[in-house]
Amino acid sequence: TEKLADIRGSNPKVSSSIDSFLQYMLGMRSESSLGYWTRALEGFQPTVIQPISQNTSTLKTVNKALSIPLAYLQEKCREFAMSMLSLLQAAMAKTLAQAFDEEDVCFGNVVSGRSVPVEDIDTLGFPTFNTVPIRIDLKKSSTNSALMQAMKKLHYDSQSHQLTPLRLIQRKLG
Repeated sequence: TEKLADIRGSNPKVSSSIDSFLQYMLGMRSESSLGYWTRALEGFQPTVIQPISQNTSTLKTVNKALSIPLAYLQEKCREFAMSMLSLLQAAMAKTLAQAFDEEDVCFGNVVSGRSVPVEDIDTLGFPTFNTVPIRIDLKKSSTNSALMQAMKKLHYDSQSHQLTPLRLIQRKLG
């Protein structure tokens, strides 16, 4: 820590303990958090993705450059009080729905775990990320705006359950 302070010219703030974070994580194993994910994923029927053929001649890559400038997308997100995350995850949901001919889709979302209510979480020299499911039923969102609103609500609702271990969620759901 002293050498780091010499390099930076100040005393870095270092979390003295990971106890608070670990206690918070253990709370994510509660029936409340598991109940949240059980309700969120209730009735979802996963689509089995077939293994990719060993014959690479049947594979095809499609590249499509987005003709809309990033600055324009950012401006529109601000205008509609949406995050870029909601926009991109809405696009991912629509892509999966189209690719697998399913309106009810689920995919993984890696969260940093740095937004949890633990003091000095930003100074913790410890990995805090997790993967949680994002499930969206496109039948319930008739417009792109409604889909992005649903994504925004999903992020808000799931935030207090974001560190529930994915394996525990999977085990609970069978």
